[in-house]
Amino acid sequence: MTGVNFLGAELGEKALGLIHELVPNVTVGATFVNPKNPNADAVTRKLQETARSFGLQLRFFNVSAAPEIDTAFASFAEQQIRADPHPPNSPVFLI
Repeated sequence: MTGVNFLGAELGEKALGLIHELVPNVTVGATFVNPKNPNADAVTRKLQETARSFGLQLRFFNVSAAPEIDTAFASFAEQQIRADPHPPNSPVFLI
């Protein structure tokens, strides 16, 4: 199951809450973060807080170029994360 949010950082918390409601038994999730985005740190902190409130371990993968996507996906199996590819410029939740 994959949850996707292309609506912008300000809706990241709501999207994470919706994903939690749709798939409440998931305990590990991931999101791509573009470290070149000036809002990345603030969004990452807030999403981590929100994830904790749902009992979700949220893993962050810095992705700002295509080769980094391949690297991020290579580590998903090791971290027991299942996902489909999505662009790295907005909060994208993979569970």
